[in-house]
Amino acid sequence: MAESSLLESVVLGIVWKLGPMTPYAIRQEFVHSPSSSFSASTGAIYPLVDRLVDRGWLGSKTEATGKRPRRMLKITRSGAAALRRWLRSEPNDADLSVPFDSLRTRIYFLAALRPDERRRYLDSVVAGLEARIQDVRAYCQSYETKGRWESSLAASGYLELAKARLRWAREVQRRLEAADESLNEG
Repeated sequence: MAESSLLESVVLGIVWKLGPMTPYAIRQEFVHSPSSSFSASTGAIYPLVDRLVDRGWLGSKTEATGKRPRRMLKITRSGAAALRRWLRSEPNDADLSVPFDSLRTRIYFLAALRPDERRRYLDSVVAGLEARIQDVRAYCQSYETKGRWESSLAASGYLELAKARLRWAREVQRRLEAADESLNEG
């Protein structure tokens, strides 16, 4: 039995959760997600959908509606079984590790900037994170109003991560300000 990749499993989960849908609708789920973990490009999603259909994990049916036919996808029994296998599998290192973070990497090299440049950069980081938190709160609320508790719980995890990043960015600001003040005093 073939194992599914993370992205394949996510697509199976989306079709399982939201019901029959087009490849375009699947892609839109990624486009509108506050997470940038997966590519929402047509070059990533459409070939993946074809692979899942070829494996028999998604059923495909063409419906004649509107100006052109739509390809409707539905999860099959074997697709649902693959989804459940993935969900039951033990977490791996990728699940438990801290993923690459370009913001954290920039902070690592922040000393290359002048103090005023660092302040401006960190101010923009804090403002961006505050705006992102508002967006994610609205995303969470959209699930709550639909009564989708499991989606709301997953989205609230993203909200907590965003709030933790904001606390961390403010701590970086505070510590760099203190370091700059001690250099000015010396």
